[in-house]
Amino acid sequence: MAGKIYRRKKSSEFVTLDTHCSRNKKLRWASKGLHTYLFQLPEDWKINIADLENRSEDGRDATTSAMNGLILAGYVVRERKHDEKGRFEGYD
Repeated sequence: MAGKIYRRKKSSEFVTLDTHCSRNKKLRWASKGLHTYLFQLPEDWKINIADLENRSEDGRDATTSAMNGLILAGYVVRERKHDEKGRFEGYD
């Protein structure tokens, strides 16, 4: 199926995006879309899966799957956090 892409000139509410992730054939469309969404968020925004679920019709499993795709591909880095006693606290 061939078609045209119509673009509008934008003057606000746009971001500059590295297209490497979008062109990665090993990623599913959901991961590519989530990557694009994350880039439009403020730089100091903390990623929270439960919050992301509330921002879309996708449920927990679909959101987690898309995020895991980004983690496995190296676009998102997730590190385990531990308290002073070495107990698991969550992720950074």
